[in-house]
Amino acid sequence: MIGIGCLITLMCIAGYAIHYPSWSKLLEIRGLTNASIEYAIDHKNKLPESMADLSTYVKGSTDLNQYEIVTTGNLADIRQFDTTVLIRSTNVSSKGERAVAYLDGHCEMVDEQQKK
Repeated sequence: MIGIGCLITLMCIAGYAIHYPSWSKLLEIRGLTNASIEYAIDHKNKLPESMADLSTYVKGSTDLNQYEIVTTGNLADIRQFDTTVLIRSTNVSSKGERAVAYLDGHCEMVDEQQKK
């Protein structure tokens, strides 16, 4: 029974992601954030230098060329995890938004027009 419930939940998430591409991007970048933290754990708190460093940590078929590492270095040197961008998408959506992941793990779509 638990297996069927999980399957139905995943199907709902997949359906939602198809109709809301930004949500799909957020799921994908969240996975990259997790992969970055796993990388740091394995490398004495050192963050990845490039997306290529994450290739063995990423699960699924995420296209690493669609994202870029923004923050590198040692986690111990970073003071504000909630405002430090770790990864961002290289493409801006048709709505003018970009997927951004922060070191504290939260992800959001950022309006590129407001940043200017």
